[in-house]
Amino acid sequence: MNFFHFNKRQKQILLFGGGLLVYLTLNMQRVAIPGTIFNELQRTFHASASALANLSTGFMCAYAIAQLPAGIFVDRYGGMKVLLYSGISLTIGALLFPFAKSYLPLYLSRIFMGFGGGFIYLSIVKETNRLFPKNFSAVMGLVFLFGYAGAFLATTPLVKLTHALGWRYAMLIFGILCFFSITIILLLWHTREPIARSTISYGIKNYKKAFLNSNNLKLIFTQGVNFGLYYVILTIFGKKFLEDIIHLSPTVASICCAFMVIIPAIGNQFTGTLSMKLGNKRRPFIRLASFFPFLSSLLFLTASLPIIPGFLCGYLFTSSFLIFSIYAAFGTMTSSIAREVNPAEETGIGVGIVNFSGYMMVAIWGTVVGLILDLFKSGAQILTNGTILYPNTAYQTIFIIFLIVTAFAFWLSLKIPETNGKNIYSGKEKTYHFFRFIKITLHS
Repeated sequence: MNFFHFNKRQKQILLFGGGLLVYLTLNMQRVAIPGTIFNELQRTFHASASALANLSTGFMCAYAIAQLPAGIFVDRYGGMKVLLYSGISLTIGALLFPFAKSYLPLYLSRIFMGFGGGFIYLSIVKETNRLFPKNFSAVMGLVFLFGYAGAFLATTPLVKLTHALGWRYAMLIFGILCFFSITIILLLWHTREPIARSTISYGIKNYKKAFLNSNNLKLIFTQGVNFGLYYVILTIFGKKFLEDIIHLSPTVASICCAFMVIIPAIGNQFTGTLSMKLGNKRRPFIRLASFFPFLSSLLFLTASLPIIPGFLCGYLFTSSFLIFSIYAAFGTMTSSIAREVNPAEETGIGVGIVNFSGYMMVAIWGTVVGLILDLFKSGAQILTNGTILYPNTAYQTIFIIFLIVTAFAFWLSLKIPETNGKNIYSGKEKTYHFFRFIKITLHS
């Protein structure tokens, strides 16, 4: 079919598809470093666990901070224009990373990627809301599918590439894919429909109102804890844990991490559609989603106890990985609720601060995990090739923390209101300062 025979609507959808490819490459970069190539980076730079965790921390801090202005930018300028410029920043960082010879350029390239990448998801949400307002949840399921497809490429396929070419050439290929995806956007740019610039005035008051909205705060803490821990397992220490404690090969460990991506990719196709079929119910889904990280953390800690027979540990640990990943299969619910408990004209800000919480918590938990591993380094085993195998007690400490915070997040999820797919913001919501929110929540 001749491209010029497409109508205006079809051309906009094609451009939207280019945006999905950019989102796919973003997720490749988010998951790949340091988790998939942790040992390779540790050997190359003789780095501590904290130093490598900081690669993720730097990326996620920049990514989280970008969520805040991203809300204003996409509301004011439209999603696709913001996506183009942020995608260019992502591509520059992705192409610089493989050539880094020391820590400084390594970190700077990750910050470049993080800040640029931080605008991309909200741009996609904004475009989804504009192009598919009646099928928002279902289309967001497709968006998540593209995202998790990129995350999958950063697991087993990246391990295979690294073994064949080395980590530098493997990451260069990932950088070239980023360049290819943004090139598609540029080629289709002339087909975009101009978006009327928003005249809404934004300022600190918009964010203050959003951060003090009690419904937002419940969602922020639930999302921040659960998504933060899920992503830390996937992108920082999960693969290494499987190699250190269960002694899986890098390929088999990466396959387990790949399933942490595959389950959400498939699950998000069903949860969004099922929510629509059930009258756009949200609350049962967010409660169920928040239960799985708590259950997984409990299994993690149980499997690490010395009273558990050795032959059971492997099954319990791998099951824990898969159960935790079920939480991410409900990602469409978080975006949908954030869209429905904030003012309709401030969708970008509402979704942005929820995303900010999630990725800032990834940075925080990543730092905590790195510090704990370094704390137990004296009991670690150092192999002849420079690989460090951390002891079981280090991971037990991590899992105790996981259990406590996921229990809190599950309890808090029970207090998130039902929206039934409608915007329930009335302007009369209770507003709490942070400590007052905690106090009233604990006594409710």
